[in-house]
Amino acid sequence: MRVFLALILGLVTGVGGVFLALVILAPQPAGERLRSPDGLGSLFSSPVSEALGSSQDSNPNAPSAGLKPADAKGSPTATIDAASALREYMLALINQDRSDNNLRPVALGTNSAAQIHADSMLRNGFLSHWGLDGLKPYMRFTASGGVNYASENASGLPYSLKDGRRYQEVAAFQIVSNAQLGLMQSPGHRKNILDEWHRSVSLGIACSSHTCSISQLFQGAYVQFEQEPRLDEGWLTMSGNLSDGFNPQGVQVWYDEPPHPLTLGQLGATFAYGIGQQPAAFVRAPLPPQMEHTGSTSKYSYEAGADPYKVDPSSPPPAPICDGQTCKAPQRRQDTTIVTMAVTWVTAARWEIEDGFFNVAADLTEHVERLGPGIYTVVLWAEKNGDPVDMTNYSVEVGR
Repeated sequence: MRVFLALILGLVTGVGGVFLALVILAPQPAGERLRSPDGLGSLFSSPVSEALGSSQDSNPNAPSAGLKPADAKGSPTATIDAASALREYMLALINQDRSDNNLRPVALGTNSAAQIHADSMLRNGFLSHWGLDGLKPYMRFTASGGVNYASENASGLPYSLKDGRRYQEVAAFQIVSNAQLGLMQSPGHRKNILDEWHRSVSLGIACSSHTCSISQLFQGAYVQFEQEPRLDEGWLTMSGNLSDGFNPQGVQVWYDEPPHPLTLGQLGATFAYGIGQQPAAFVRAPLPPQMEHTGSTSKYSYEAGADPYKVDPSSPPPAPICDGQTCKAPQRRQDTTIVTMAVTWVTAARWEIEDGFFNVAADLTEHVERLGPGIYTVVLWAEKNGDPVDMTNYSVEVGR
């Protein structure tokens, strides 16, 4: 099931003219974080939620692409102190919801990707897990120094408010409170907030005088790399240690085409995001002598949402639907597709695993040459008490 929050813009009479007030309605089914059917770790992150948030202006000129987060130019109305207070407030709300469900609290993360994305959504008037530069949450997370896994909730309005109208000012703390309530009423976002394995959350909150755009970037804290994942001339290498009793089980490598600028119309067509557009290859441990694996490929199914790169760049951006004295957010297409394909197993040339330590090397040359330049995201997954958990979704740029 998937969830959006519907919004209505209701006309309110105020001193000196007519104001538009934002009113949250009950949520509708819309999306959730999914796991692969064979238990190889989480593949699909939470969808965006159309809770309170917006921008007064629109700038369709996208920043340059590549695995580098766009600079968050321009300044929201909140001061640094106010922004810090809003983050602490949202963190308290998140941890209260986790406490109510017998989960340990998360710490406030420091990865800048969340704030960069929130600033961009507010400034440019869009709501998406993709950025105008074409980067997805895990790419921004890696580019901003993240090495563990990250899973995003996003909240805001999917369009710019029209010029020439006066909008009712809303207290930012109330918007944040309403947004967290809405996210908890959405099954997919709730599942992300209440994931028992999260250890921190980096919060991006960008507010104008009447709205906020929000990114919640939940993170693990289980990987300490001695060598971060590399793809040198087609060879994947990485080493490090896992904490908390996790035991490495396998590696997936997922592929995205080279990120490039997206229009507001393309961003407006998105709903949820997955790790990669398609799997490049899966890496498995070698067997002991006298034994060999049966088969080099497996059928693999995963769920895919709308791909903005397949949307006409000239598509118009979302606009509010107005009728008389009210306006509401347009409904997005919320459908997803089950994709089934044959995925190649690559037997690791080096697979050293002991007491949480891992040292892995695998020849992916054939697959890198087949797919070409792009972003290759390495998902190291582990298991604890029978529960598969992604340890990292680390993005490596190839061929730029």
